[in-house]
Amino acid sequence: MAPLCNTRETFSKTYLYTRKPRLCASKDEPRPSCSICTEPCTLTFMGSTHHALQMPLCSHVFGASCIESWFDRASTCPLCRKDFFPTKPEEISKELQDLPDLFVQMFSLLDEMKKRYPQGRKAVAGMENMIADLGEKIVRDTEERKKRKEEREVAEWTEVGRRDIAYLERWRR
Repeated sequence: MAPLCNTRETFSKTYLYTRKPRLCASKDEPRPSCSICTEPCTLTFMGSTHHALQMPLCSHVFGASCIESWFDRASTCPLCRKDFFPTKPEEISKELQDLPDLFVQMFSLLDEMKKRYPQGRKAVAGMENMIADLGEKIVRDTEERKKRKEEREVAEWTEVGRRDIAYLERWRR
């Protein structure tokens, strides 16, 4: 099994790409545009789904919504094809399916340590809390990614529907 740190599901936004690419040196320079859709990106993260994100390995800049949609289908940079996620999506889901069993094993080992080393109960309790927090973060991250993917799919279908309606109305006239 490949290590979890090399998979898309476990990359935090912070580590995958930077939110503040080297952008405008002055107010006169144009805002960066997404290399996928060519639309201008916003410079702030707050309240925007199309803020500028810069890839760490190749420094290409994309809009957040475009690059996240791209990474749902591919693991490479859309421009230079540099591989960001060497692990295949099927392997990611298998790894995530194994996580509950791994957490059960960790907690049973910690219980065994508490029994064998009563003087270390406080340290073991701290480790249990950290492991529980990690599990909660993984669940929240996975749920958030799933929700964002569903929202993007709905938005894509809505856009397709609008284009179809506009096309049909042109022919109806």
